[in-house]
Amino acid sequence: MANFRCNEVKEECIALIQEDITVLKKVCEASVMADFGDKCLVLKDKALKHFDDETSHYKQSVYEKIRGEVIKEIFQSLLTCFDQ
Repeated sequence: MANFRCNEVKEECIALIQEDITVLKKVCEASVMADFGDKCLVLKDKALKHFDDETSHYKQSVYEKIRGEVIKEIFQSLLTCFDQ
């Protein structure tokens, strides 16, 4: 149950920030963004807050494993800002 629910919430987290990532990518394509790192951290924190709020009560090992996957997917999505 924990694995299933944590994976569901992982998908919710990515969807929660996907529009923000799209906007960030458009801004990056148009100009250099001095606070890019800060904006990335805000998005990561937004997604992780949702994940933590919804899943921190599940089995710790499952929660931590999938939380790590959330972070990895967020940063992989943010790396698309550099694809040109």
